[in-house]
Amino acid sequence: MIGKLVSWLRRRKRQKYIEGLVARGLKLGNNVHIVDQCFWDAAHCYLIQIDDNVTIAPNVTFLAHDASTKEFLNYTKLGKVHVKENSFIGHSAIIMPGVTVGKNTIIGSGSVVTKDIPDGVIAAGNPARIITTLESYLEKVKADVSENNKTIFGQDYHIYNLDDQKRAELVKSATGTTGYID
Repeated sequence: MIGKLVSWLRRRKRQKYIEGLVARGLKLGNNVHIVDQCFWDAAHCYLIQIDDNVTIAPNVTFLAHDASTKEFLNYTKLGKVHVKENSFIGHSAIIMPGVTVGKNTIIGSGSVVTKDIPDGVIAAGNPARIITTLESYLEKVKADVSENNKTIFGQDYHIYNLDDQKRAELVKSATGTTGYID
């Protein structure tokens, strides 16, 4: 019960923060799912656009400025950041100024995106580079599920619904391999 209340309070605080950024020009499409706290370049949030159906994992950073030149040249670089529809930005990724992430694209956890990423790919690393196409990756995951007779656990296995038995089932399914949950 306490966990749910704390979670609700965090979500509400985050929602108020995001509402303030939107009021200052941050563009968020419909069905943008922000999993947890992120760093938004608040001073230049009007340069950031997130399109429809984008998922943003925890600790992602969106930078619309680069102040590395300030000390030397007395000015700062600015650049738009645009994440196109149906994309996923992985945990702790950093999206740098002047970058567009294409539609139907996955950015891997911990990636530093310094250049535009095209539609329909998976990109990861520092600096981020294209690893494979989204289509190829999804086919590989589907093959793993079907060829290895994997269980896809339902929403009753999500964090607030877990008991010791369900937790043990998830651990068993992910031991030595990958498990799946919807």
